[in-house]
Amino acid sequence: MNENYLKTPIDLLIDKVLNPTDKLIAQYLLWRQGGNGHCWPAERTIAIDLNLNLNTVQNSIARLAKNKKISIQKPQKRGRGHSNRYSVIDLKNQSIESNCIKKSVSIDLKNQSVIDLKNSTENKPYKSNHKKEPHTPEAKTKYLDFVYLTDEEYRKLLDQFGEAILKEKITELNNGIGSKGYKYKSHYFTILSWDRKNEKNKFSKPERRDYRVPVESGFGQTVAV
Repeated sequence: MNENYLKTPIDLLIDKVLNPTDKLIAQYLLWRQGGNGHCWPAERTIAIDLNLNLNTVQNSIARLAKNKKISIQKPQKRGRGHSNRYSVIDLKNQSIESNCIKKSVSIDLKNQSVIDLKNSTENKPYKSNHKKEPHTPEAKTKYLDFVYLTDEEYRKLLDQFGEAILKEKITELNNGIGSKGYKYKSHYFTILSWDRKNEKNKFSKPERRDYRVPVESGFGQTVAV
């Protein structure tokens, strides 16, 4: 069988609860797990490979799990390098063989396994003709009273400044917004902009020198003139 072809279960294709994006992600997970029965792609990797919004991927994965199309095992540790473990639940043997790249299809109803790929690796690129959905802004978390950052923005700032300094910068921005009514489109870029401005001011201010000469006054006191 041509390695460019992927067998998709018919009951997945005709499922009336799942939307086309859900089915695409289920096919993607089938392809990634190959003959192993499970895979560990990060949600952001799925979004990039399928040219989808991250929130769309997260919502589809939740629907697939709710409808018992996939099982999810959470990682014991959170952070970079630790992703969910996905397993596509066994489906009917009847399947349709399709090439997602060339849009060619051929029917295969033989009693074969759902996935039959000669070469399946975790890092194999995946191409899709699926149209990109409208961009949905990532949800932001509120810090103090007025500062809002996405989880990714907060992690980047934390890596750059450390927890203690980042807390000071968030407090500084929060006080500025609260006391002076500042309005910014992105609090993430505002924090970076203020930091660059502060660094620039440190080097632009000339060092003040005292050129006055001390002399003794007629009253026995030394004064600077």
